[in-house]
Amino acid sequence: MMGKSMSRKQKPKRTTRRAAGKTPWLDKTLRRLPDYVSDGIYCLDANGRFIFVNSSIMERSGIPLEKLYGSHFLDIIQPEYHRLARENFEHVMNGKDGIPYELSYKRPDGQLHMIEVHSKPILHGGKIVGLIGIVRNITERKVAERALKVSEINLSRLVKEKTAEFLERNMEMAMEIKEHKRTESALRKRIRELKAALSIHLQTPEKSAPAGKGSENRTTALMHSRKKRATH
Repeated sequence: MMGKSMSRKQKPKRTTRRAAGKTPWLDKTLRRLPDYVSDGIYCLDANGRFIFVNSSIMERSGIPLEKLYGSHFLDIIQPEYHRLARENFEHVMNGKDGIPYELSYKRPDGQLHMIEVHSKPILHGGKIVGLIGIVRNITERKVAERALKVSEINLSRLVKEKTAEFLERNMEMAMEIKEHKRTESALRKRIRELKAALSIHLQTPEKSAPAGKGSENRTTALMHSRKKRATH
């Protein structure tokens, strides 16, 4: 059973070799396969030094090949990411797949690029001899995320400002309404007082009537006196 199981596992490998042998161009294509990939591919030795990079890494990093080969990965990336990158390297060198993470590096022209890193251990003769990694440039995505975050912050601040203005205006309107109600109440009270005063004035009798009657009596008496004189 063990022999049959091992032979089954080896079949795909032998088939691949036969296919490559029948198509000579395939071997050359497979060797150049990393350069056909848009993402960056690299290999580090057990000491963390570059021993292979594909054309995508050379083109995007702008770092000459002779400088990359033999350089330690910490010499390339920004200092604030050293701890994270070192921990990931040690994790992979212990035989575990790396946890995807992000870091940045500086190009020779001073531009900072953000990349997303995925890595796996390289096994040879049952031993871990290095690391193979794939990096994806996420600079544009990060720029877009930062722009979106700034827009959200600005929008949030604008909403807060407008909300504060709205609440302040509502408070002013409430105070104005309260003042109008107080003025209206005072006006109604004054109207009631005027109506009451007018009603009292209309109900009070005039005191000038007796004076008029006495004057009329005096006039009558005077006329009688004149008549008597004329008779005599």
